Amino acid sequence: MVGGFVVDGSLSKTSVADAAGQRSQLAALIDAGLVLLTILVLASLFENLPAATLGAVVIDAMVGLVTLVDFKRYYRVNLADWVFFMAAGLGILLFGITQGILIGVVLSLLLLIARSSRTSVRRLGYDPASRTYRAIAHTDGLETTSDVLIARVDGPLFFADADRFRTRIQELTHQDAVPRLVVIDAEAIHLTDTDGADVLIQVGRELRSQGVSLAVARAHPSTLALWRRAGLVDVIGDDAVYATVHEAVEASESPATAGASA
Repeated sequence: MVGGFVVDGSLSKTSVADAAGQRSQLAALIDAGLVLLTILVLASLFENLPAATLGAVVIDAMVGLVTLVDFKRYYRVNLADWVFFMAAGLGILLFGITQGILIGVVLSLLLLIARSSRTSVRRLGYDPASRTYRAIAHTDGLETTSDVLIARVDGPLFFADADRFRTRIQELTHQDAVPRLVVIDAEAIHLTDTDGADVLIQVGRELRSQGVSLAVARAHPSTLALWRRAGLVDVIGDDAVYATVHEAVEASESPATAGASA
């Protein structure tokens, strides 16, 4: 009535209140009055009540919350979500509420790390129609050159996927003729760390030992700032950082750059 709200409760109480048609905070005040009346006047009637009876009451209140709609939807949309759903539910039934919730949280974190460690690195080609660079694996008719390799990182670059990134760049570099320039399109790298910067430095040094230059394009300011602090720009050079992929490619085709590379 005065705008307050309940600061303690449970899912079963909420289920009962919802089933009874509770729509305002006045119902909670009435509940509190009835509970107080029961404690003062009717406590002796419930003193020897078996715990199984209370359990039955809670189960009856919670049965309405168990629906097969979400169960089927998780299975249909994403099997991993369904597995976590089942694991958390079984954990609650077998070990307890807190343990079941922890099982779901831990499994979700493990899945997040696993998914983050599989960031794709795709080779790009130039699309004359849209004048943009697109993944050659998904689009036909793109223009590519053997001198310049453009690779886009579609996700974070941090400790969980650093080695995978390095391996993928090596694969792309030696897929055909070895290029003289590798351009990393970093637009999708919103998350990075010291390990991500270190693997870029390692890749830059390895490419340089093979006579290949490394450039970075479209990096976000915060990402680029971290890479600078880690020493990436000291390895590849400040002139190897570009605002767009177009600028990186055009710079590699200019006579001055060609002469410097030679």
